[in-house]
Amino acid sequence: YLHSEYANSDSIAVISQVIRQQNNVRDLLYQQEAIDLINDNLSKVTLILLVLAAVLMFISFTLIRNTIRLSVYSKRFIINTMKLVGANGSFIRRPFILGNILTGIVSGIFADGIIFLVLAYFNKEYAELQSIIGATELIVIFVVVILLGILISTVATYFAVNRYLKMKTENLYYV
Repeated sequence: YLHSEYANSDSIAVISQVIRQQNNVRDLLYQQEAIDLINDNLSKVTLILLVLAAVLMFISFTLIRNTIRLSVYSKRFIINTMKLVGANGSFIRRPFILGNILTGIVSGIFADGIIFLVLAYFNKEYAELQSIIGATELIVIFVVVILLGILISTVATYFAVNRYLKMKTENLYYV
């Protein structure tokens, strides 16, 4: 009768009523306190993992942004030369953004490969975990990772190039 979807107090109460109504059942005992304790601990672990994921996302964004800023910094004189010959901002930005979109795609695919290997290891070592993440969820995770790689690198590139587009020629040496 019980599956993981029913692991909260309300669902178990409904199921216990259904079981008690059967003719051959005299009494039904289950530990409500243990179920509540498990649900509380699961909520705390979920919150901790979400905070950890947010911190790791911030750290990864900062590392990616700084790497892209260093890359654009090394080309600041080329950007300035393009400005001097009359190129507009979008024309100057385009090669940087396209290059970093490709980098984001490759990085996302690399991260997806690591996720796949970790999940394959856990599925091999702990067979009971196979039912937790289905094929649909796995595909969604892979697509989201690739899209986040593209988004983070594109946004970081846009702002890094804009910094040097707005900079005056005499300030390029003091950065």
